[in-house]
Amino acid sequence: MSLSEHQELQETWQRGAGLQKQNSWFYSLKILKLENCVIQQCAIPSNILPYLRSLEELQVRGCNNVKVIFEMNAEERTGTTFHLQKLTLEGLPGLKDVWERNGKGTQSFQNLKVVNVRECETLQTVFPLTLAKNLKKLEELEIIICDGLHEIVRKEEDTAAVFVFPCLTTLALGNLPELIYFYPQSFTLECPALNKLYVWSCPELELFGSANRQSIFFGIKVIK
Repeated sequence: MSLSEHQELQETWQRGAGLQKQNSWFYSLKILKLENCVIQQCAIPSNILPYLRSLEELQVRGCNNVKVIFEMNAEERTGTTFHLQKLTLEGLPGLKDVWERNGKGTQSFQNLKVVNVRECETLQTVFPLTLAKNLKKLEELEIIICDGLHEIVRKEEDTAAVFVFPCLTTLALGNLPELIYFYPQSFTLECPALNKLYVWSCPELELFGSANRQSIFFGIKVIK
């Protein structure tokens, strides 16, 4: 479903009103596109999120007002797992966070396989720590032209972290002038299946330096 093609749903989407009458098809929704929509700060409000457990692909493009993709400040959803596999974010100039800071239940998005982020100038981080430690199915991560990105994983605690991405085959980081850290604490990163690694125009990135802070284990590396 493309929300931009259903103007009458945009207000309903923002308020959440009336969705109970349509929950049968919202629950079975597989692909959702939010493109150039007139919606407010949260692309997926917390009162909409429970209806999207079967969603497999989400695209958000050209929504200038959006500051957060997933609003997570509702009650903790213990045991809930979302089926979202592909996330595409593009041309979102006001985006600050993908998952709301201090929100609960972010680890419920552990089925993510492909994450593509482009032209989100004010985005500072991509993943919260609790989610990044559970991305066992992630296959492709691409972050390009995000001028304000400072770190890929947001620190939530002052401890070392271990990230294991057993299925990650492609990692692309490009035109990220402010990117310094994968994670701003000591960490171990294991990507045994990685065979495509592209890094360009990331002058501050410390991914391959400071061995006392990090241990990185890649598979075959192709660097361009």
